[in-house]
Amino acid sequence: MVVEFKMNCLISNALLPADYQACGNLVSDNGFLHTRRTLSCFVLLLIRRGCLHITQDGTAYDLHPGQVFLLLPGKEHYGHLASLGPLSYYWVHFGLSGPAGLFPEASLPESLQKSGVVPGGRQPLEHYVLPEVFTLKEEARISMLFHQLLDFSRLDRYHTTPRMRYSLSLLLLELSEEYLASRPADLDGRMPPRFAELLAWMEANYDKPLTAGALACRCGYHPAYLSALFRRHTGCGVLEYLNRCRILASRNLLENPDLKLEIVAEMCGFADEKYYMKLFKRFEGVTPSQYREAFFRKTINRE
Repeated sequence: MVVEFKMNCLISNALLPADYQACGNLVSDNGFLHTRRTLSCFVLLLIRRGCLHITQDGTAYDLHPGQVFLLLPGKEHYGHLASLGPLSYYWVHFGLSGPAGLFPEASLPESLQKSGVVPGGRQPLEHYVLPEVFTLKEEARISMLFHQLLDFSRLDRYHTTPRMRYSLSLLLLELSEEYLASRPADLDGRMPPRFAELLAWMEANYDKPLTAGALACRCGYHPAYLSALFRRHTGCGVLEYLNRCRILASRNLLENPDLKLEIVAEMCGFADEKYYMKLFKRFEGVTPSQYREAFFRKTINRE
């Protein structure tokens, strides 16, 4: 079902940790219908399997795997249709310690400036920027952070602890950064269309043997000018951006425990497995093996 709606975006200061309340992983074999209710807290959902049919404030949504959904306090929500077949999604209930506001997504660039958010990835993000609905481009890292949140909840015996608050805050910041990175052309109107097209092409062709010179030739820019565009709009160089695309893609492949690291590296455009492992540790702070191990630690609950 296709629904036209005006989506809002939550913006809140992230200098204080989010107020964690509860989290879990709902699993249903068939026929799940969400309870009708109105809560006083935010609820963040990440759909992992199946389709969740849910209505919020009179607008119906059909949510699919890889989609993130934000339930708002004071807004009634309920299942308008029972799920067909297996359904699984992560959920977390939370509040926000700092001032928060809802802004129409269409006016988000102006709202970001008013809220003190600096888009473009050149400075660390100090705000949560969460849309009502968002489709993840790379799900693995967000899933891993949800896994971590579930593990910490179990280890802390389901109490609210500093570890839970900061783990949740990291999850919200990572979601915010991924969301903002998905709309670079909107956040900076000076980005040339050809350059935006090149970024999209690189993200789809990261596995090819690309060079800075070949990329400049592809979009008709002088290599020095292309390098300046990358610095201005992404905060990094041409090859570093390409390697970031490759590392992001490899995180999804690491979900498959049967794929050897050398195969993962090759599928993402790295000719040298050791170089891939070195870059992964640099960008992610852990080795590919450690990332894979952390990803599969999880706790599941059933309703």
